[in-house]
Amino acid sequence: MEVPSHLSPYEINHGYLFMDHGEIHNGLIVTFDEFKDRAFVVERQNTQKLLALKEPGANPSLKDITALAWEIWDFDKVLDQFLGSQDIGNRDPNPDMTRYGQHEWNKMFVFGAGASANSVFDSDSAAFRESTFCPPIGNQLFGKKFQSYIKKFPGVERSLASLKRYGNQVEAFFEGEWDGIVKRYSPEIISRHISIAFYLKELFNKISEETIENYFDCSIYAAFCDHIQKSLKNRPNEKVAFVSFNYDTLLDHSVSQFFDQSFNEMEDYVRFNEKPFMLFKPHGSCNWGWKFKEEFLNENIADIPKYLFENNVSFAQVYFNLLGNIDHTVWHNSWGYIKSTSQRRSYSINKNIIKVIHSDPEDYFPALLIPYQNKDEFVMPYYHRDTMKEFIRRMEDLYLIGWKGNEAAFNDLLKRADHLKRIVIVNPYPEEVKKNLLEHELDLTKYDVIHDDRTVDFETFLKSDLI
Repeated sequence: MEVPSHLSPYEINHGYLFMDHGEIHNGLIVTFDEFKDRAFVVERQNTQKLLALKEPGANPSLKDITALAWEIWDFDKVLDQFLGSQDIGNRDPNPDMTRYGQHEWNKMFVFGAGASANSVFDSDSAAFRESTFCPPIGNQLFGKKFQSYIKKFPGVERSLASLKRYGNQVEAFFEGEWDGIVKRYSPEIISRHISIAFYLKELFNKISEETIENYFDCSIYAAFCDHIQKSLKNRPNEKVAFVSFNYDTLLDHSVSQFFDQSFNEMEDYVRFNEKPFMLFKPHGSCNWGWKFKEEFLNENIADIPKYLFENNVSFAQVYFNLLGNIDHTVWHNSWGYIKSTSQRRSYSINKNIIKVIHSDPEDYFPALLIPYQNKDEFVMPYYHRDTMKEFIRRMEDLYLIGWKGNEAAFNDLLKRADHLKRIVIVNPYPEEVKKNLLEHELDLTKYDVIHDDRTVDFETFLKSDLI
C-alpha cells in the first residue's frame, strides 16, 4: 500500500503511533511490494532484520514479515489522530514499595470464576446458583437471566448473534474480534467492546451487591478469610497473596472484613508492611475505573455508554482524549509492561491512574479486561503487577481455586517462580487445568502437584488440611 503523505516521516524515522484500539507502537512504517494491500510497523530492535527482507532476492513470506512486525490494513484509518513525539507520557514514580522488617512471602491463592460461582456453602448453594445474581462462568456471561442488563447496552445486544456463531465460547469470540481490530479499521466492533465493558462493570457491581447482602452468612470466601486470618496470628511475619481474576468484589469484601482494611485507594490493596495480605486483581474490578476529565463530564451527557456507542468512539479517543491528554493518560515507564500481538511490546492507557469508585460510577470508564482468550495485559496499577511478580518469584505454595490456568500473562510470571514447591489444584476438572498450564510451557514435573478428594471444590478444600 502507499503510505499517506502525512505519515511518510514514519517511513524514515521511528515514532509513536497511536492506534484506534488503544495501543501505542513505537516503530517504523514499512511496506512491501509483495503485499501492496497492507503496511507493517516494526520496533527499533527488529528494524534491520525487517529491512533485510526488502533486499533484492529476499522473497519474504508473510510469516517472515509478521514474525518481526505488526501487520495492518487500512493504515491511515487504524492510526488514530494522535502521533506522539519521542518523549511521551508522564514520569510520575510508582509509590514506594520498599519492604520493612521481616517478611515471609510463601503462599499465594489464585481465584477464578469457578470460585465465585461456588462461593456459598452447600445447604444454600442450590438457591444461590438459581438466583439472578450468581456470578456467571464462561458462556453464562451473556445469558438470558441478564437480559434486563443486556438491553441497556446496545453493543452487547449486537454481539450476541456473532457469539452464537462461535458456539457461545466467549473467550474465543472476543479473541477473534480482537485479532481483527488490531489489523483493520473496525469502529463498530470497537464501540461494541466499549459497550460490553460498561455492561460487565454494571452487571458485576449488582452481582456483588446482591450476593453480599443475601448470602453474607454462608459465604465460603468469608469462612476462608476467617481461617487465613486466624492462622496468621501465630505467624506474624508471614504475608499471603490473594489473586482474583474475577470482576466481582466478593473476595474483596471478605478480605476487608477479616483483615480490617477498607479499599478506599488503590494502595490499600498492597499495604504489606502494615497488613498480612496483598490482593491483586489482574483483570481489573467492577469497582475500578479511570475518571473522565472534567471538560467531558461538564457536557452533561445523559448516558455516556450510549453516547460512546452511538458515536463509534474508539479506545484511543477514550484513553487519550476523554480521560485526559497523553501527558496524563500514558505512563512513560510502561513500555514493555504489556505484550501485544506476537509478543511485541507497546504502550497503552496508564494503569497507575486507575481509581477505586466510591460514588458517581457513571463518571468512570471501566477498568477491567474484556475476556479475551490470550490478550497479554493486566488491568491493575503497574506497582501492583511488580509486587505480584516479586511475590511469585519468592512463593513456595500456589493454590489454584476455580481457575482454569489459561491466562497467558500470569503464566508467563509463573515461569519465574524460583522457589515454588507445591501447586494445589482446587477444581472438579484438574486435568483441564494441568493441560492449560502445560500449554503455557509450565514444567509441572518440578512441583508437587496435588489434586485429590480434598480439592474437588472450594468448600471441600476449605475443610481440608492443605492450607
